[in-house]
Amino acid sequence: MTVKRAAVTFLFVLLVLCTGRAAPLHADEYTAYSLTTSILVDDPESAADRIIGWVERNGGYYTFRSSGSLTLRVPSERMNGLRFILNELSETVIDVSVQSQDLREDLLMLRSRITSSEDILERNLALIDRADVKGTLLIEQEIKSLLYEIEGYRGTLRKLENDRRFIYAEVLMSFREQTLPQDIPTSFEWMNGLDFYRLVEEGTVR
Repeated sequence: MTVKRAAVTFLFVLLVLCTGRAAPLHADEYTAYSLTTSILVDDPESAADRIIGWVERNGGYYTFRSSGSLTLRVPSERMNGLRFILNELSETVIDVSVQSQDLREDLLMLRSRITSSEDILERNLALIDRADVKGTLLIEQEIKSLLYEIEGYRGTLRKLENDRRFIYAEVLMSFREQTLPQDIPTSFEWMNGLDFYRLVEEGTVR
């Protein structure tokens, strides 16, 4: 096998690994959704465990967890289910916001650029076997540049496709303090001796 032929074979393997025609999208698959909500719960840790459990059972995952918040990625078709489970677990939904982004233009542009770059790449691969040494080196440089460019486009495309398939959801959790406040004395001695519970119940202070 000649050096030139070996180079063609190597680059062809890279082409197979790094490229490939992307399947077209349907008209209703261009929208990405994000949801932000604040809820009041009895126990944030327990609520977080149950929310994550539901998300994972339904094909999603979480990317961040703290004592009072969760960042989730949930399949788009499960958005109503997510809102239901959040309502079910919370005492009160303090706030909820749902936003959408149309990815149609970005997705179509990326797919067009990938297709165009792949066509140029295929033409270069067809020419390399007929080129002289100097021409081969130039074509190889062009092929490497195209492969790098295509992989960059594909990386961006994968992110956008993930965004449309999985809702970005941020859940902020707060809880109501269940214990009575501590008895903190004031600087007024006469007030410290008042029995406010007796005052409320019996109308007397001692």
